[in-house]
Amino acid sequence: MSQEEATDTPEWKESLAGRAYRLCIEGHKAHCLLRRLLNLLHFWKIDYCAGRHYADIDRLRTLRQRQGRL
Repeated sequence: MSQEEATDTPEWKESLAGRAYRLCIEGHKAHCLLRRLLNLLHFWKIDYCAGRHYADIDRLRTLRQRQGRL
């Protein structure tokens, strides 16, 4: 196995985000847009999940206060 074969990831194992990044840096402009959209979706998901987590904590705190168990 050559050094090049060891470092290259086969296309079938490459993630969509990884492929978009690779093709973007190779000059494919459409893949740069795809890469940006994937990044936005990823960070939106993190923000959304964190927001739901804090909303759940706040709701539990409110319920405990109503029950007098703070």
